[in-house]
Amino acid sequence: MSTMATWAAAISSVGSLLTALIVFCYNKNKDKRSNAEKVAGWVNFTSVSEKKGPIANITVRNMADLPVYDVFIMGCLNNQTLDNFAVWNKCYLYNNILPPGEKTAELPTLGSAVGSHIVINMFFRDASGREWLRDGKGILKEAKNYKDRLRNKKIFEPYF
Repeated sequence: MSTMATWAAAISSVGSLLTALIVFCYNKNKDKRSNAEKVAGWVNFTSVSEKKGPIANITVRNMADLPVYDVFIMGCLNNQTLDNFAVWNKCYLYNNILPPGEKTAELPTLGSAVGSHIVINMFFRDASGREWLRDGKGILKEAKNYKDRLRNKKIFEPYF
């Protein structure tokens, strides 16, 4: 076999190995996110209650086959991030378990300003123990140690 053919075979083998590795990593990441991707929440409408003040009627949906745990939902304005939103207290809901299905609830809020609206940010833990954030734009991100993040904002367990 010529040197050129040997090099071509070696490069082809390495290329095949790299392709297989990339596909494996992609599928592993996809599997890791598969249940979390099926959990979402949104604001249906907002109103002001005489007794409760400003509230948002929200829907939380878990379309996975397994429940999610430690579901922590916060209301904030669409033009704020979780890091610069300092007044989280009282504008949240907590459920220790969210089984498959859909649930509606009333979320206390601080109201909204001109040009903004209420969105929800939802932390949760999937059945595999991975922690996630579905932010107000619907983006799913891994959120390791999110309870530490809540403690930094002066939100401590028990949440109620």
